[in-house]
Amino acid sequence: MPAADSFSETLLRSVVATLDDIVFHVDPGGIIRSWHAPLSADLYTQPSDFEGHHISEVLPQDLAERFGSVFEHAISSGLETLEYSLDMLGRTHWFLARIAPVEAGGWVAVIRNNTRLREYAHALEIRTSQLDAQFENLPLATFIFQSFSEGIVFQRFNLAARRLIGEKITALLGRPVSEIFAGHGDAINGFLRCLREKSSFTREMECIWPGMDATRHITADFVFVPPDMIMLHITDIDTVRRATQQACLAEFVVESAIEGIVLTDASGTIEKVNPAFSSITGYSAEEALGKNPRILKSDRHTDDFYEDMWHRLVTDGRWEGEIWNRRKNGETYPEHMVIAAIRDPNGLLRHYVSVFNDISDIKSRDERLAHQSMHDALTDLPNRNLLTDRIRYALSRLPGSGRALLPLLSIDIDHFKYINDAHGHIVGDYLITSIARRLETLLPQGAMLSRVGGDDFIVLLPPVNTSAEIMVFVIKVSTAFHEPFTVDKEEFFLTPSIGISAAPGDGDNEIHLIKNAELAMYHAKKSGRNTWQFYSAEMNRDAARRIDLQGRLRKALDENQFEVWFQPIVDSGSGRVVSAEALVRWRDPERGIVSPGEFIPFLEEGGLIVPLGGWILEHAVMAAAAWQHEMPGMSLSVNIAARQFSEPDFILSIFRTIDKSGLDPGLVALEITENTIMSDRARVSGAMEQIKRMGFRISIDDFGTGYSSLAYLKRFDADYLKIDRSFVIDLPHDRDSSAIAEAVIALARSLGLTTIAEGVESEEQMHFLKERGCQRIQGYLYSRPLPLTEFLEFARARQTTPANA
Repeated sequence: MPAADSFSETLLRSVVATLDDIVFHVDPGGIIRSWHAPLSADLYTQPSDFEGHHISEVLPQDLAERFGSVFEHAISSGLETLEYSLDMLGRTHWFLARIAPVEAGGWVAVIRNNTRLREYAHALEIRTSQLDAQFENLPLATFIFQSFSEGIVFQRFNLAARRLIGEKITALLGRPVSEIFAGHGDAINGFLRCLREKSSFTREMECIWPGMDATRHITADFVFVPPDMIMLHITDIDTVRRATQQACLAEFVVESAIEGIVLTDASGTIEKVNPAFSSITGYSAEEALGKNPRILKSDRHTDDFYEDMWHRLVTDGRWEGEIWNRRKNGETYPEHMVIAAIRDPNGLLRHYVSVFNDISDIKSRDERLAHQSMHDALTDLPNRNLLTDRIRYALSRLPGSGRALLPLLSIDIDHFKYINDAHGHIVGDYLITSIARRLETLLPQGAMLSRVGGDDFIVLLPPVNTSAEIMVFVIKVSTAFHEPFTVDKEEFFLTPSIGISAAPGDGDNEIHLIKNAELAMYHAKKSGRNTWQFYSAEMNRDAARRIDLQGRLRKALDENQFEVWFQPIVDSGSGRVVSAEALVRWRDPERGIVSPGEFIPFLEEGGLIVPLGGWILEHAVMAAAAWQHEMPGMSLSVNIAARQFSEPDFILSIFRTIDKSGLDPGLVALEITENTIMSDRARVSGAMEQIKRMGFRISIDDFGTGYSSLAYLKRFDADYLKIDRSFVIDLPHDRDSSAIAEAVIALARSLGLTTIAEGVESEEQMHFLKERGCQRIQGYLYSRPLPLTEFLEFARARQTTPANA
């Protein structure tokens, strides 16, 4: 070998030995013939294992194939590179191989380990991303400028800058400050000074950017960043001022709020409270700051309650609801509370704020309202709502064996309406309360007393096995009324009518059970009052008949099935017909003429008596006006029901009727029963005064049968006083009836009233009354009620009848 070649080989080996790279010489057949590896090389096997082996034996299959492919390209190109990775020694290593052919045949691969370089690059990339993110989210509007030979050029901006300037800021990138701030020398001079002095400073100025809606009063911070960059921070002074004002306003709102407000840090330590917090909880700000809100915790909630609260706070960032807390003095109270999590722009939890108000008064009011909705205002007894709820519950608990009975008692105080009318509602209310208290003392364990109406009570008894057990309580109730009730030293003797139903036989739900007990009570009243009555199926059939009858009566009114008949009233001296009482008859298509005793009570119950009463008055007055041509001066008497007085246009309807007929109102007497007068003395007496001013006459019917006294008679300017048939029927043989009839006639004479005796059926009765001074007679002795044509025939015939006929 020539000396020059020997020297070249020696030099080459010396150079290779100094390399930090791995070198492989591979012959054309892929066999590794020689190699070099520095001591610090990261290899996954011993170097001695490489020599003499095919590359596919020392490298993974796919990597060996890639090396072979790259070598083929290197033959024509002269040099190729290959980047690859290997998992060695528990980590991934990255390599860069340069492959070149050699003249002697084969190829040489110089391989460098780039793992650390890639890691440094990746770390630098992450750090750059972090810095970019921080720059983008700086709270101040920030702009970056860089100095070039052509001037200071706008390079970059952050999100706050975009919000300040607007979207048009993008168009300013790459433009020099001399162009951007043209006309604003202060801004341009600031950039030049910052670059010239290589220092940072702050100045206030009026400045406008292209795209800004108006000139802004700003604070500009010029910051020099070596070697040739300027960072500009802009603060809008007006915005800061507004923000400060809003913060002051928010502080004022918090301080003056009537709701308690608590601000804590992310760990729950109290940082701030407002005055309302102290007034509600009793803790001063000094006592609360630095503490955990657990100082307010009561023992009214389970751990699950608080776990759910915090779960919702974590997942939703908000919790709202009612919670019981404890004041400093130990008192627990209800709050309505809202807790919200406060996060910074990066989503990091910073604070919790709690707003709450004391709802003790609201809860108390709601409890009072709930109580009032279920209890009677006067007696504080359960009302119908609570009663039906308790009955439903009791029925659901009733044993299914069929032996147990669930009793229900409907109690009504007899003639209580007259007490209200005669003594006023204050006395009546006091008596109702006294009755309630007395009945409460009788209740067995598990029973409930309720007030469901004016003087209506219902008792729900616990289940019993026999009706005899029910009767034991019924007798107790009746006995309890033997003692009088006293109001202002005045004694009132009251009696109850009691209806009894019992489940399951008398109803399987609360509606049927109550209805049937009330039906039984109505039958007790019909049986003479002050008694009791068990419900029976016949009562239900009777109720169904009543409902059917009311429907038929409504139809009868619509189809004009009613007729006005007239009963003559005869002068006791002359025997002539001097007046007639208008009476109603129902001509039922199925039954013919129906007596008023069968249907008038149902008309009154259903309210149909009002339209029918107006219809009767109109037809009777028109008939009386017509007979004046033939029998002038013959008057008319028309009954007025109590309900008609409650109609707002009652007086007006009477005026229209008499005006339409042309009849002299002095020939019309409106009959009012004693009980009607006592039902509402103020309203009725006022209406009677107006009726009298219009010229009508007033007749008091059924005198002596109601709950009144002679003192009330003097208050009403009546013209006629009718002796009830109950006092006439036993004349003249019954001493009491005779005494009453004589007293009524004498009373009427002393008051200047004309006396009319009704129900006269015998000559004896007529002569007795005539001899005592009764001026007019009405009854079957002379005539039954007659249709209009028959009445007129009878009246004509009596005009010439001798007085003693």
